Amino acid sequence: MSASGHEVLTRRRFACMGVAAGMTTLSRRPACAVLLHPHEDTFAVRIAVPYFVAGTAADAESARVISAIIMANLARDGRFVLIDQAAFPDKVPTINEWPQFADWRAIKTVALLVGRVAHQPDGRINVAFRLWDVSGDVSAPTQLIGKQHAAMPDMYLRIGNIISDEVYEALFGVPRHFDANASPR
Repeated sequence: MSASGHEVLTRRRFACMGVAAGMTTLSRRPACAVLLHPHEDTFAVRIAVPYFVAGTAADAESARVISAIIMANLARDGRFVLIDQAAFPDKVPTINEWPQFADWRAIKTVALLVGRVAHQPDGRINVAFRLWDVSGDVSAPTQLIGKQHAAMPDMYLRIGNIISDEVYEALFGVPRHFDANASPR
């Protein structure tokens, strides 16, 4: 204490206050199970979403629309940064190929979503996709999701929303409801 009765701010006390302030700041972050490790000062996950591949020329519009829905959902959410397709490596993997880890890491990609859309003989569309962790936090690209959904061709929006939900949950460990028709879990 000083002669005036007030405590003197020592270096040690100042350091303790800094640690306490830092812990308070960290404790106010959202409690989420981030499976990938986004950049320290932001929760935005850098994700590459190439347009899904069409099974046939007739599937091209379906593939483009479903990809666009997913991209719009993720961009609007605020926890994702979509990587500009112009920055993509020359070789974008198909759903049946492993991504070239170094190529995606060079453009600071954390997650890569690839897919394929194809019409089935029964008239439904089949949308298959894979979500990869290409962040470099693992020794090789790691598949986080590999799924497919079949639906009637007019269900583009619903399929795009369901896939967006699955991507969000795989990356953050909590459900997100882009699909308004989903039942709560």
